[in-house]
Amino acid sequence: GYSLRESVVGVPLILRGPGVPAGRVVERPVQILDLPATLLELARTGMNELGDVHSFAQLLGANETELGDTTADVLFLENEFGEDDDDWRSFVFTGAREGPWKLVKTEQNAYVPNAPEWALFNLEEDPEERINRFADEDEIVRDVRARLLARLLEHGGWLDEHGLRGHGPPVQMDAATEAQLRALGYL
Repeated sequence: GYSLRESVVGVPLILRGPGVPAGRVVERPVQILDLPATLLELARTGMNELGDVHSFAQLLGANETELGDTTADVLFLENEFGEDDDDWRSFVFTGAREGPWKLVKTEQNAYVPNAPEWALFNLEEDPEERINRFADEDEIVRDVRARLLARLLEHGGWLDEHGLRGHGPPVQMDAATEAQLRALGYL
């Protein structure tokens, strides 16, 4: 998608296998970043963390009300892609979500060039994400904004430090790789 709106990022995740109770529905949001750590924990590798992300396997077998706030305190959102090889960063968004609050940084948006750089939404009060509260000086908003900004910058620093961001334009595929991907139905 061309944004980090809930209608784009709020998608179902379905797991099946050992350690996953049939019919279990988890209402809390989780992040795709936590999926590898979750799968490692479910596979009983003894690992439940990878870098700065953590497994959500405990949500699969427990009553959510009994867990309290044991899941990730902040969920991270990121979307970076281009429309073609000439403009490989047409859309660049990062964000962080904590409870009902969602902070979004728009670095580049080819469709909305004058989009605000920062947006802060209270999804409980504003599920359509129409009221940008980033500039509000209410004490609660200031605290949430500061906390989410710090976590987003910390996470971005971790990604940069480990070479998981900023690799330049996509590498061109050779003909054999492209043929294999086409045969598999990926292109």
